[in-house]
Amino acid sequence: MFTVMNEIVKETYEEQIQSDRWGNSVFKKIELLKLDFSGRVGEIFLMKIITELGLGVTKLPKEKGSGFDYKIGNREIEVKTARIGINNSFQHENLKNYTNGYFIFVDVSYNNIYLTIMDTNFDFTKKHPILKVKPHLRKDTIDQYKFSLSLCAIKKGIDGGITLNIDSETSPKTVENFVLKFLK
Repeated sequence: MFTVMNEIVKETYEEQIQSDRWGNSVFKKIELLKLDFSGRVGEIFLMKIITELGLGVTKLPKEKGSGFDYKIGNREIEVKTARIGINNSFQHENLKNYTNGYFIFVDVSYNNIYLTIMDTNFDFTKKHPILKVKPHLRKDTIDQYKFSLSLCAIKKGIDGGITLNIDSETSPKTVENFVLKFLK
């Protein structure tokens, strides 16, 4: 019976490999990372950009009630990373309705990175004015929101100037200009 089970596991594993939606994606391994580690990928990516731009950045201590990760100049930022899900959307968890700062979403798709920079000061009870998506209060909380961005919302962000589509052809200067538009 041990051999039978071993064969079933092998066959099922091969079936899983064949149905892998990440296929030959350059970012395939992000799907294998646990959430905290994939979140770290987005933060490190953003910090490399910020460092190359020569902007002063301070990592903020994680204090109860404070969700901002970094301070760049006088702007506090919260970095959220998501990978594309089975419904072709990016789900950002544990957002708070801050009044002064920026959310920076690093959304990793199969062969693209979508970088969205948006002011935290908008009414969470209504749809975001550009993305046309409303954050949802998480169950059993009073101040923790989930913000899901579909590819349609991402396109609205691109059209509205708050999202940059980064692919293998995107120049560092393009990324630099986009980030500086918000954080300089």
